[in-house]
Amino acid sequence: MAKSKASNFSQNLGIVVSDREIVLLEGKIKGEKFYILKAARELVKEKNFVENGRIKDHQAVILKIREILDKLKPAATCASINIPAHLALIKNIPLDSDIIEKFPDWIEWEVSNYILRETRDFEISYVPLNAQTPNGELMLIAATPKDVIRERIRILEALDFCPVAADPDPVAAYNAFISFSPEAESGNYLIIDISLPNYFCFATFNGKFIYGGVKYTSLDYRELESGQAPGALYDSLAKELHSAALEFFSSYGDFPQNADGIILIGYFAPSEPLKRSLKNFFLPPVLNNLPFNKKRLKFKVGEGFADVWASYIVASGLALRRLDE
Repeated sequence: MAKSKASNFSQNLGIVVSDREIVLLEGKIKGEKFYILKAARELVKEKNFVENGRIKDHQAVILKIREILDKLKPAATCASINIPAHLALIKNIPLDSDIIEKFPDWIEWEVSNYILRETRDFEISYVPLNAQTPNGELMLIAATPKDVIRERIRILEALDFCPVAADPDPVAAYNAFISFSPEAESGNYLIIDISLPNYFCFATFNGKFIYGGVKYTSLDYRELESGQAPGALYDSLAKELHSAALEFFSSYGDFPQNADGIILIGYFAPSEPLKRSLKNFFLPPVLNNLPFNKKRLKFKVGEGFADVWASYIVASGLALRRLDE
């Protein structure tokens, strides 16, 4: 959740760079409303472009984004970029805010219990989630290696954007979901992002953000991405996702089996074969689209974008970021 310091602004570009696609979304904040002005997605076909989330060829990535920008022609001069989920440590920790005031190094101590490297190598951020637990206020802690942040911010600077933030995918997705979905404020939803070979899950549990975690799949994800995979392979992935969700949220009673709905976001959000397979393993309904508040979220990008917005949710959360946060 690293960011720069500059004056406030209303327009921002969210940029998602992954192994398989580049997503750009320009948004504008006006009062309580967020307008999606322009958006584009392009698959990455080049080899050794981005590998397991790490930028392998900066110049190639910059050129590819510049090509998209030339077609998109956004007006924004500021931008935020994503950090793949598996490259960041994200934890929900009950922690009394009084402890943080009395012991400023407490967060760093908490993070040191989860990582095997020096904490000075990490950018550590935390935000209260306005949710109380028996052990204190629920805090969202994100720790990202500084070298990962630098390689991502370097892209924004090379493109002449004022860098606003570098946020982990789950944080950006939750930012968009809680900002625009009225159901997120009180409902219990399981949200799954599959960016193979990794996937992550998070939930809104009684309106609280609960991060499940990120996992790696050994399945033949290249065949899945082709769109021509046999049904049995989708079933295998759905079964794996179900097992992971039960493991991630084992301390939350019958969740996710009693959730209000299952929502796919990201690259595989439009996959009908996967949705059909998920229905064979999860009891809650698998939603065809991401619910959103029409009073808060306005689409200026063209007809039909609401139907595919789930594929752009991380970029939307990035575009929501303000320089004064």
